[in-house]
Amino acid sequence: NLTSLKTVGVTTSSVDTDALACTNYYYAVRTIANATLSPNSNSTSAHIVVPNNLAVLSPNGGEIWQAGIPQHITWISTGCTRPSTVTIEYSTNNGVSWTPITTTANNGSYTWLLPNIPTSVALVRVHDGSLQDNSNSSFTIAPIPAPTALSATPSDVSVGLHWTASTVAGLSGYAVYRGATSGSLSLLTTLASTATTY
Repeated sequence: NLTSLKTVGVTTSSVDTDALACTNYYYAVRTIANATLSPNSNSTSAHIVVPNNLAVLSPNGGEIWQAGIPQHITWISTGCTRPSTVTIEYSTNNGVSWTPITTTANNGSYTWLLPNIPTSVALVRVHDGSLQDNSNSSFTIAPIPAPTALSATPSDVSVGLHWTASTVAGLSGYAVYRGATSGSLSLLTTLASTATTY
């Protein structure tokens, strides 16, 4: 069913500036003579084609993201036939190898809990089966900072520990280790994030 788009004067062309991208439209023209319309001309169809495109927005190079903290991977995906899902991967060696993160809805954003794999040459890649894009340059996955100023105070029956509280984002607690040597430590206990002594 065709509806009236516009009335033009004595001309042989017209431009539809209200057409939506990726939508097919049919067009016809009628002659107006003294307010009387002719039958439709032949009909023709057209649509504005938007080529598929995929681009990573973040991380796109230069960011410093701390391990263990959620960050948003964002991308833009456009086109008339863009897929409904994308696969997201990361590299810790500047693209030599890739590790899957997830396959998720192609909605432009995914919250990623950063792995505890410190590196200064990390990349993210998003692909949809036919198109892909990587971070333009590398970003840093920073290590989780260790507590500082740890001291041990022995008594007759115990050893007291004290350390400087961490200011790390996402702090959820402390793990205390003990061993016969510094190279043979095993977990002794876990403590709340408010603890600075044991």
